[in-house]
Amino acid sequence: MEQLLRQSLRAGARTDPSDQCLDAETLAAWIDGDLKAADIAAAEAHVLACARCQAMVAALVRATPATPKPIPWWRRGWVVGALVPLTAGAIAIAFWVASPDIVRRPAPDRADVQAQPPAAAVAPRQEPPAPADRVSPSPPVSETRPSAASRQREAKDETSNVVRRDQAAAKPAAPPPAAAESLDSRVAPMRDVALSKETVVIPEILSPDPSIRWRIGPSGSIQHSTNGGATWTAASSGVTEDLMAGAAPSPTVCWIVGRGGTVLLSTDGLQFRRIAFPERADLVAVQATDALTATVTTADGRRFRTSDGGQTWTPLQEF
Repeated sequence: MEQLLRQSLRAGARTDPSDQCLDAETLAAWIDGDLKAADIAAAEAHVLACARCQAMVAALVRATPATPKPIPWWRRGWVVGALVPLTAGAIAIAFWVASPDIVRRPAPDRADVQAQPPAAAVAPRQEPPAPADRVSPSPPVSETRPSAASRQREAKDETSNVVRRDQAAAKPAAPPPAAAESLDSRVAPMRDVALSKETVVIPEILSPDPSIRWRIGPSGSIQHSTNGGATWTAASSGVTEDLMAGAAPSPTVCWIVGRGGTVLLSTDGLQFRRIAFPERADLVAVQATDALTATVTTADGRRFRTSDGGQTWTPLQEF
């Protein structure tokens, strides 16, 4: 309606009534929302160009009272005020149902508590039980000499027997020889299997070509494979130190490091030559990008780099 009022001020709007002007019934039905969609579209198109109808519509809009917006029942004040005690009651009932075994015991009477004597004063004194090893008085010994001697011998023999039984009980029983031999026969193969498992693990060096690889081991052993590890051929290393790790940036270039500052390099995959290293430290890792550039790591974590095929080595400072 505000848009219609603004458009009524345009210059050239028609003010004379025509046959298409809206009558009072049509305007009332439009305001009340009872017109159909087609009639509403026609009325809007006419009002856009008719100043007289625009003024009538504006007057009806101003005269129509605003319809109050209903408030939902659950947002009214009395509903919110009633929910608070109901919620508190529901919580109390939930606690009571969750703990039905709690029993309220009445507090004891103060007079009864004061009148009751302490337990320590009422409890009778108990005599300590007689020791189990208390010996009853022996009957009178006969004065005859042979009877006294025989009893002394019997007491001495009984004492020695008791001592022997105590010593036998304290000493652990040794396993029979057959059981000890069978235990050794079971432990020895297990120990041999464990040692063999430790020595079977051999590091493998993979090249970019999966079929070309090397594996290294103790005493400078190197093996070469061209079929993905199906068969292996021994390669000459020229060293006796244990080899620890390697890197192959290409199928023909392979770097290998080991104990005592051992560094080996091959450019054809078969022949290895030793590269001089400035220290006798054990080398445990190597990274290489080609036959000239490589970085090795010692057992204590230091790193050295070469970019001329091992002619010079530069220590790398870790930050």
